[in-house]
Amino acid sequence: MSDWAIYAYACTTIERLEAMHKFTVTITREIEADTAEEAALLLYQELSRGPVPDRYAVTDETNATKEVKLDREKADEFASIDHTADPGNW
Repeated sequence: MSDWAIYAYACTTIERLEAMHKFTVTITREIEADTAEEAALLLYQELSRGPVPDRYAVTDETNATKEVKLDREKADEFASIDHTADPGNW
C-alpha cells in the first residue's frame, strides 16, 4: 500500500471516529419486586432465559428519544457478525 493510500485510509478512519455518536439505549419492563435490586435481578433473569427484546427507547446526544422496533431476523443476522473488525469501530 502506498504512503498516500495509507494516509487516505487513516483520514477515513479518523473521519468515521469523529462521526460516531453516543446513544443511550433503554429497555423498559414493569416488574413487581420488594427492592430495586430484586427488580434488577428479575430483569436479568428474564433477559438471560427469554428471547432478546426487540423494542428499545434510544436517546441521542441532544436528548431526543425515539422508539425503535427491530426486525428480529435482521437483528439476529447483525448480531452474528463481528463488527469490531470494522475500522469505523476503532
